[in-house]
Amino acid sequence: MAELARGPRLRAVVCRRNPLESLRSLMQARQTGEWLKYGSDSAGKPTPLVSLSLSTRETYFETTAEFLDRIRPSFASTNILEPKYERRLREPHLCLELVWEFLGLHVRPVSGRAKRQRQEVRPLD
Repeated sequence: MAELARGPRLRAVVCRRNPLESLRSLMQARQTGEWLKYGSDSAGKPTPLVSLSLSTRETYFETTAEFLDRIRPSFASTNILEPKYERRLREPHLCLELVWEFLGLHVRPVSGRAKRQRQEVRPLD
């Protein structure tokens, strides 16, 4: 989960369906210093394996759930947008258009030249 935007009427949160994927991605990004990966990066070094202890997972899951429980009541449903991370990967142009429309901004065409991809494609096990 990451804060996407902040403005006078908006706070948008990127949510993942599987918090374990989110935690793994966070730990890999911290290890490598690479927070985004593009299709042109595919020739780079392999993504490192991470080992997540039970206590690390429990703490992350509890903290994430508590944070969401705490912030949701602070906003009217019309003032929060939660684009799904998976949709952002699958349909980045549609996700951006949704965010721009929500912000009341003019929708700009998105170039398909630099495709973002998952940092990790191996199964969680």
